[in-house]
Amino acid sequence: MMIKSLFALLLVLFLIIIGCDTNKEKLEINPSKYLSQVEQSEFMYSISRYVSHLPKKATYDNRFNVKYDSAYRAEVSRHSLVFYHRDPKTGIVHFATRRIAPSLKEKYVLTAGSFNSTETDPLNDYEEVFRTWKMNEPELLEKGQMLFIKMLQGEDLTPYYSENSKWIEYIEFPDKETSYNKEQRKWVSTREDVLQPYREMYESIPDSTDCPV
Repeated sequence: MMIKSLFALLLVLFLIIIGCDTNKEKLEINPSKYLSQVEQSEFMYSISRYVSHLPKKATYDNRFNVKYDSAYRAEVSRHSLVFYHRDPKTGIVHFATRRIAPSLKEKYVLTAGSFNSTETDPLNDYEEVFRTWKMNEPELLEKGQMLFIKMLQGEDLTPYYSENSKWIEYIEFPDKETSYNKEQRKWVSTREDVLQPYREMYESIPDSTDCPV
């Protein structure tokens, strides 16, 4: 009797494990399964003011000014949507974008995040969860996919932070000094910005688009 009970318990555990593996296999992260090419481009533009570099003379306070629209449209061409997943039950979307990074060799960074659209805010609860170090494309896609799936499954990503990864490069941000501020929708750092006074001087110079014709 005891042997039969043990066998039944092992059978149940085996079925649970198989079921979990099956669920993992069904995890679809290909953007094309959710969005057309046009929709992917529009999505990238919708988040461009968060994931892109600021245009010349723009600040975080005025980045939504319409005069920067063309600059952000151009910036989208430097980005691509590489991973995407929409939860069928909650509607929560997780995404990962790839951007060309300044480097002597061709390298990229990957930014991953999430949001939950509402009728009033298509990017409600927008958050960037992590940003990788600069990597060549094959390495970025391999590590990026692994991190993206772990993020989707709610796993702890801190082992892949720079201070914990034993000199293997995975996640650059967040770190001990840098975190994502969901309210401001930008990365913030406790590290002193020694260039801030000079940046403020530069930003105070009138832009040509601000001058009367």
